[in-house]
Amino acid sequence: MTPILPSEMPSQISSDDYYFYHTIDLPGLGEMKGEWDLRAFADDYLGHINLTGKRVLEMGTANGFLSFYMESKGASVVSYDLSPELDWDMVPYAHKDGVAWAPERKNHIRKLNNAYRLSHSLLNSRAELVHGTVYDIPKEVGLVDVSTFGSILLHVRDPFLALEQASRITTETIVITEILDNNRQKLFNRLFGWLGDSAVRKIRNKLLGPSMIFRPIASVGHPEETWWHLTPELLEQFLGVLGFGDIRISYHKQFFAQHNKSQLMYTLVATRTVPMKAP
Repeated sequence: MTPILPSEMPSQISSDDYYFYHTIDLPGLGEMKGEWDLRAFADDYLGHINLTGKRVLEMGTANGFLSFYMESKGASVVSYDLSPELDWDMVPYAHKDGVAWAPERKNHIRKLNNAYRLSHSLLNSRAELVHGTVYDIPKEVGLVDVSTFGSILLHVRDPFLALEQASRITTETIVITEILDNNRQKLFNRLFGWLGDSAVRKIRNKLLGPSMIFRPIASVGHPEETWWHLTPELLEQFLGVLGFGDIRISYHKQFFAQHNKSQLMYTLVATRTVPMKAP
């Protein structure tokens, strides 16, 4: 990856050229505020996995906060994300012209890539940035010990295919972090909160089970880039099919800085129980 030279280093960060999805602290620039601030509870977000000496593939790196965090914990990281030549899985609303929005989306990806490259240089990172889609991971990535999906699957049309692609090159562990459905969570808390958090989770799991909820609403044409609420039980079944049958689920809160609130999330740490197939 080409480093940013001192002559190229911006004296100030312009929103026209850089976008930080995750808040990150950068030498010489200070705090770059993002939509999410994972700094206080990054270990919770990653399920407290041991990263020392592990080769990790981070799916959807954005500006790289988690990649650089995992690197600081002893991992060798492949940061994976789109380039401006690629595009998100946009919800194809019949009454909207998705093609017309493509230049704006590609410019947003460019700014994320710029923020990653800037952070990479300032942090003297050795992480490798690879571009591609979740459905077609390039062979150059090779085998990894760990793959992470940090709030990625809700944004893809086919979350199972995305997991399947990563599972083919992951020798040990897959980590998935997703948002709990806030509206339904509030309902369960209102009805059963007096029983305690553990009981609420058991009731919610019993009633919702392994399911996915389709997020797009045609009448409002929103959201455009978010497809699903995925229950942990569904992802547990996905992972079991793919050979990762030893699964631990944890719950935690992260700071959604864009809305100035804490968001309840869950993380699955899935360990491979079925040997990989020969290529």
